[in-house]
Amino acid sequence: MNIVTNINTCIDEILEHMQKGNPIIIPTDTNYNLACLANSAEAIDKIFKYKKRPKNKALSLFFLDPSDWNKYGICDNERIIERLAETFWPGPLNIIINKRNSDYDYMLNNKSTIALGSVSNPTWREFMSHLNGEPIAITSANISGTVDNTLVTKEIAISQMKNCVDFFIESSNAISTSKSSTIVSVIDNTVKLIREGDIDKKALDNALHVEEITVE
Repeated sequence: MNIVTNINTCIDEILEHMQKGNPIIIPTDTNYNLACLANSAEAIDKIFKYKKRPKNKALSLFFLDPSDWNKYGICDNERIIERLAETFWPGPLNIIINKRNSDYDYMLNNKSTIALGSVSNPTWREFMSHLNGEPIAITSANISGTVDNTLVTKEIAISQMKNCVDFFIESSNAISTSKSSTIVSVIDNTVKLIREGDIDKKALDNALHVEEITVE
């Protein structure tokens, strides 16, 4: 495994590696994550294999520009997503909404919904700036079920994935969050808190107050 501390020294090699159907490990605002090109079925298969992740558990789709969410998902009340994106993106919030089309069905196992995110970590954003606006498929870099109530750190990710993944991109900044990302679902006009991270229900309610929406 190559530990990369400066993306710019080998970005072409990393991108070529991904284009050949291979995942890498990158930092986010919370966990170190396995990531691959979202349209690469081969790389997606490898992520499920490396994590020993059940195929009925979809991967998430992350992108650089928060305003890109409507390329991938739809919501009857777009102001809800816009308020959440304006307030918390880029940052540790994943939003589950109805998918816009079938473009990413392989990573979604044909589910009708898609989990979206945009990260503030400077290293992550530097990496994503080289993808020409393309999104990535992403999930935490650990074997499923082995890490509970803690973040997937550099040490955990390397220990569990060192024999599977060739490139580990190290964060230039310390990870400042204490929990995995907050997850909400926004279906119709209903916002449900699926998992509470550092962005708590109160913060979500405050952001959506102007829309007269309360998080369930």
